[in-house]
Amino acid sequence: MKMERSYYESSLDELWNSFTIFNKSKNLAKATERFYRQTAGEFIAWLKETKGYDKCGLIRQQDIYEYKEMLRSTDLEITSVNTNIRGIRTLINFGIREQYLSKKLSVSLMNAQKKVKKAYTDRELEALLKKPSLKDTTFAIYRTWVAVNFLIGTGARLNTVVNVQIGDLDFANRLINLNRTKNKKAQIIPMSSKLSKVLREYLSYRQGSDKDYLFCTTNDFTRLSKEGFTSAIQRYHKMRGVERTSVHLYRHTFAKLAVKNGIDPLRLQKLLGHSTLQMTQEYVNLYGTDLQKGFNDYSPLDSIGR
Repeated sequence: MKMERSYYESSLDELWNSFTIFNKSKNLAKATERFYRQTAGEFIAWLKETKGYDKCGLIRQQDIYEYKEMLRSTDLEITSVNTNIRGIRTLINFGIREQYLSKKLSVSLMNAQKKVKKAYTDRELEALLKKPSLKDTTFAIYRTWVAVNFLIGTGARLNTVVNVQIGDLDFANRLINLNRTKNKKAQIIPMSSKLSKVLREYLSYRQGSDKDYLFCTTNDFTRLSKEGFTSAIQRYHKMRGVERTSVHLYRHTFAKLAVKNGIDPLRLQKLLGHSTLQMTQEYVNLYGTDLQKGFNDYSPLDSIGR
């Protein structure tokens, strides 16, 4: 039986300690745990220093409004303010659920005009996807060209891509196993015919066993780190005359082109690994067209240069 506690008597330190232990028990990603520690921790500190509170029962809805207004008065953009608010909302919801805080408290995001997610242009993609001459290029450049194909062909996040192992590629069934994802849920996504051809050729040069990482360093063929991958992309873009060098922009480009090529929202949601349709729907609202079937029909990689 869950013990009842009075939020009037619980201290802010008790709330914070309990919240911290709860987050550790969830085995969150280090970046996520650090995010909550910063955003929620700063709110707790503000309550203590500015309001002089030490008890959870002293927190009022007006305090939340004032803190949001304080954030808005800084140089932060509304999207960044809302990012901070999400951390605070997680703390408040936890406190209410665990009876540290009054059920009357609530945290809402600020209204912000959504920006259109930019994607790489057709000209940029043409430059980036032009295959280098295998006779005249280095392995590093060839590997990065393959990585660009992989990013455009899957829409996967950076941390997911650098953790793909050779054994995760199922050429017989044209599938890719993504075992390191943001929500820690493994995904199996289709491999288009064009990407399959690119990867097969690449592996004939890269070699390696099933446990080796797909994208490796050039000196000892170990896993290419996120920093190394990003640097390689930046150098490659500069060499190809493309100023924008964001790895994450490939994900937006995948989504945009997939939607324009007719993918349905539910299928796109599964491919991108979104927990809800909300974010996926943003792409659909911006770029939606009539629905089509067949992965090769909507695969961004296969549609380029048709």
